[in-house]
Amino acid sequence: MDDRIRYVAMEIYFPEDSGAEEVEELYNHLYMNGYNFYLATEPGFEQIMVLLISEDETGYIDTILKDRNISYEYK
Repeated sequence: MDDRIRYVAMEIYFPEDSGAEEVEELYNHLYMNGYNFYLATEPGFEQIMVLLISEDETGYIDTILKDRNISYEYK
């Protein structure tokens, strides 16, 4: 039995006019709803963040990001 969690890497792009509030809101939503994730900025690019999300939760994260008009790309 393999109990390891597999993660998927995503680059997420916040609109240029967004600020720390949008990032904080996304983080809080994922945290408070029990998602298994890691969120970090990409060095040198303030508007691009890297999100590692459990492979089992990718369908849910697509909906969450689309609802917030956050662009993303799986890597």
